[in-house]
Amino acid sequence: MVMPTASQLPPCEAIAKNTAKLAESVGMKATVFDNAGGPQAWIPGVQQATSQKYAALVLVCGIDPNLIKPQIEAAKAAGVAVIDSGLGDADLKTPNDGIVTASTDIGEGRPYIAAAGLAFLAANGKPIHFLEWTSNDIPSSVVMSKAFHKLVADNCPGCKITSINVPSPEWGTKLQPAVASALTANPDITVIMATFDAVPPIEAAIKGSGNKNVRIYGATGGTAEYIAQMGAADNKMMTNVASSVSWRAYSAADLMFRVVSGVATPDPWMEADGMRIFTPDSYKESADASVGYGYGTEYPKDYESLWLDQ
Repeated sequence: MVMPTASQLPPCEAIAKNTAKLAESVGMKATVFDNAGGPQAWIPGVQQATSQKYAALVLVCGIDPNLIKPQIEAAKAAGVAVIDSGLGDADLKTPNDGIVTASTDIGEGRPYIAAAGLAFLAANGKPIHFLEWTSNDIPSSVVMSKAFHKLVADNCPGCKITSINVPSPEWGTKLQPAVASALTANPDITVIMATFDAVPPIEAAIKGSGNKNVRIYGATGGTAEYIAQMGAADNKMMTNVASSVSWRAYSAADLMFRVVSGVATPDPWMEADGMRIFTPDSYKESADASVGYGYGTEYPKDYESLWLDQ
């Protein structure tokens, strides 16, 4: 079973489906457990994997195992291997927390901070009033927020950060009004650091505010149709910190294959997938198959060759 953080997030759903396809490609049966996000939505998935005696449960997009610890422990006790894809930060070399059987790290901290650096460059040395959107129920969001606050504190004492936390299950209903309210209350905000790339509600909030100077940086996720919007004349998104949904799936599947077959697992940060920042100057590469949609074409061959060698 593969369970994304929330099925309404296109990258997470795509990673889950790609992981399932890779499992099927080597003869396994695979199920994607679609859900709306949050512990109350994840618990039934873990319980189903436990009761139906799945060999493994792969959690996608950094589901925090502490929020469903009793259910995960019950699954492990029943013989289900629990793999958490994207649990920690590769640069910080976050170890597996011991709750799950094994985990992979992701490199979101560094490119997210580089995206904030591009906002500094665009500001030409002027202080920025940032609006930071986080989802503190997702571990990677907490990591990125801490790194962002440190970057601003170390490099721009005149800058200001207004923070809003919108939990992942509430993105569809509360993200747009939360952003709109913050922009209305703080008309001097010019940069939105979007921890994830739920771009449509953010752009709708910007349009409704009437503030034509606001730009979006960060926007971690790499949703293809959102990146494509960078070519529009009225584009507000200056960066999209993107992982390859294919590469992330290969990484998750590789760790899962190792666990269920009894092969030694690497440290979590060794299973990190590639990430990059797309900008209005490079966004076209995300739709170009000849360059691996911006990530090269070697990793599938290398993973598959490794699996065959095993």
